Amino acid sequence: MKCLCVVVCLLGGWAMGQDRQVVRVYFEDESDLRDFPVAIDDCGVNARERYVQVTVDATELAAIDLAGLAYKVDDRETRALNEPSGMESGAGIPGFPCYRTVEETFDAAVQMVANYPGMATWTDIGDSWVKTQGVGGYDINMLTLTNQSIPGPKPAFTISGSIHAREYTSPELVTRMAEHLLANYGTDPNVTWLLDHHVFYLILVLNPDGRKQAETGLSWRKNANNNFCTNTNTRGIDLNRNCTFEWACCGGSSSSACSETFHGPSAGSEPEAQALINHLSTTYPDLRPPDLTTPAPDDTMGLYIDVHSYGGYVLSTWGFTPTPPPNAADILRIARKITFFNGYHPQLGSLSTVDGTTKDYSYGELGVSGYTLELGTSFFQDCATFENTIYPQNLEALLNIARYARAPYLLTRGPDPIQLEVNPPTATPAQMITLTAMLDDARFGTQNGVEPAQTVAEAEVYVDIPPWQGGATPIAMTADDGTFDETQEAATATVGPLSEGVHSLFVRARDSAGNWGAVNAIFAIVLDPVTSPKLQGLVRNANTSAPVEAMLTAGIYGTSSDPGTGAYQLLVTPGTYDILVQADGFVPQILSSVTFGAGQTINQDIFLDPICVIHEEDFESGLNGWATQAPWQLSNEFANSPTMAMNDSPGVSHANNLNIAATSGSIDITGANGIELRYWTRYELETNFDYGHVEYRVDGGAWNEIDLVNGVQTVFQQRQVAIPATGSTLELRFRLTSDTSVTNDGWVFDDVQITAASSACGQSLSSMIAQWPDPISVTQLVFQVNQL
Repeated sequence: MKCLCVVVCLLGGWAMGQDRQVVRVYFEDESDLRDFPVAIDDCGVNARERYVQVTVDATELAAIDLAGLAYKVDDRETRALNEPSGMESGAGIPGFPCYRTVEETFDAAVQMVANYPGMATWTDIGDSWVKTQGVGGYDINMLTLTNQSIPGPKPAFTISGSIHAREYTSPELVTRMAEHLLANYGTDPNVTWLLDHHVFYLILVLNPDGRKQAETGLSWRKNANNNFCTNTNTRGIDLNRNCTFEWACCGGSSSSACSETFHGPSAGSEPEAQALINHLSTTYPDLRPPDLTTPAPDDTMGLYIDVHSYGGYVLSTWGFTPTPPPNAADILRIARKITFFNGYHPQLGSLSTVDGTTKDYSYGELGVSGYTLELGTSFFQDCATFENTIYPQNLEALLNIARYARAPYLLTRGPDPIQLEVNPPTATPAQMITLTAMLDDARFGTQNGVEPAQTVAEAEVYVDIPPWQGGATPIAMTADDGTFDETQEAATATVGPLSEGVHSLFVRARDSAGNWGAVNAIFAIVLDPVTSPKLQGLVRNANTSAPVEAMLTAGIYGTSSDPGTGAYQLLVTPGTYDILVQADGFVPQILSSVTFGAGQTINQDIFLDPICVIHEEDFESGLNGWATQAPWQLSNEFANSPTMAMNDSPGVSHANNLNIAATSGSIDITGANGIELRYWTRYELETNFDYGHVEYRVDGGAWNEIDLVNGVQTVFQQRQVAIPATGSTLELRFRLTSDTSVTNDGWVFDDVQITAASSACGQSLSSMIAQWPDPISVTQLVFQVNQL
């Protein structure tokens, strides 16, 4: 512990004028972080690779050496301290096109309000520090989402992004969540009831001044207050140390103006922190005194999440003391609900001592459980990881935890209804509807302990009126095995007959301890096949005219075509729809803006372009045209199927200072469209330093990157990426780059496939025979058919 204290003491500040570096200092045990005498930032802790990221000057770096601690200079972050990236601007942040700039984010919010005027509002809740000085700066705006036609009171769920400027992922996640909610209202039953019966307050960019600095590539954390550490790139106040509850109380922030955790001259001194505090204090009722011992009421409404990066944690109160908060068991349980979906580490409190934080203000002043959600593995997170992992996992986590906002301390104690299904999918007004569900009392993350589970005791269904509203009438569900006596139970209810239209079925369950869980919902669709508008016809293969089994959806309405004949009939209500037609092995097709009048029948045959594999390589019979730079080679050390794969360093760790590639031969893509790459991979690469680049080029032109791997993935996973290519020939390149130190097991890939829609896919037998050179044998014909 003595050596670790030396590391932390480096964070208090640095001598002006000295060169500074960002270094990673490696630790042995995560529990040591809590005892640091001077604050480090939770955002800079990587638990998987056991390091803490700190900013030091030459004197402090010498102290690390003297203490005998292992460290590594982060060259990228060090450059980003003082030098803008210099990259040309385009759509998104330069070099990171998946992340919108401040202006693009605000424009997206304005567009949401324009597109959904009854669901979204964009409100000015304060000014940035620069704007308070009279020249430049930004309004701090909040996007509010709810169905305004349904009265409250409604539970509030506040999410804030970009309180720390350089954490690229946070505002994009919150913005995309807003877009997802609005785009899926009326078609996703859970999104629909969440917006009907909740209010989402989304502060997309809480620190816009700092964010603009970080968009240039600077490693900017704080706001842009130039009264402290004046005219440097480390000026400003850490807004997540400036909140008024337990401000500067406990060594969890710094009094040094140039420190990244500088708490400011006084509690709540910064206009950005004031905007958040004013929102929270006027939105949520004050349900507990500001002491450290009085619990919030069990039925407290609302949640607050402050989105950060990085580390893969869900952190909670208290941050300034290891003493658990009064509602500790419930607070940790909520965190475990979140981590069930994103696989993160739920933590009661913080990893280190922090004070004056947003989450402690939310709970300490108001009783509303607050959390810090630490996304991903880097401040400047690569787009591939964000798009493929961080966004989908955390969107699901946020949407799920929103279901508990009505009473999170209580509802997280009860079972979850999942896997809801209705049969028939579309009923007639005379039919009864069978609803099935799985009731699960154990849906919690297990990364930091196991949450106790109880047996399910009962479950019930409500039609159109949720259980908390007057007039709601329960319909009892029965256990499929005859008795509710397990922590997971399959259950069934019969509902109906129902009137024509779309009905919401709300399902909830209670456990043996008497705890009701949050509701889940599904739509029950009732249409009269005689009088309802309909689209009907055949779905066929565009190349062969063979029938295709396809799924057709128009909003919430759907049907499938007959596999033997391709015939379908899609029932809808009057209106205009985009109709999506999908089938395995075919390019999806959208029939845009199809308008149905009352009782109208539209006849439409649909022809789908087939997708086929135009190139594949499993490496079982050699390189087959692949060119490799040493030490890339085929190896049986790891393989997806069955024995051989391409490996950058078989049997050993990869070397430092590498830039080596395995490159495919030329692949014919003449006439192909909708090209996609699918490959299986595993990798162990130093996070943010060593990378696997997947690239392509067309007709011998420039190389273009389409995928990027980094970090640790020790189980083979399939990755699928689009290749926006047109031309005659395609080449693929898998390129490993490594830095000057720290090596790992490296990168392996296998089972490479290129798929596309092409006129050669699914040729008819007659056309195939016509193309085959004479004379044709039965053996040749069978071989050719098998290749199709």
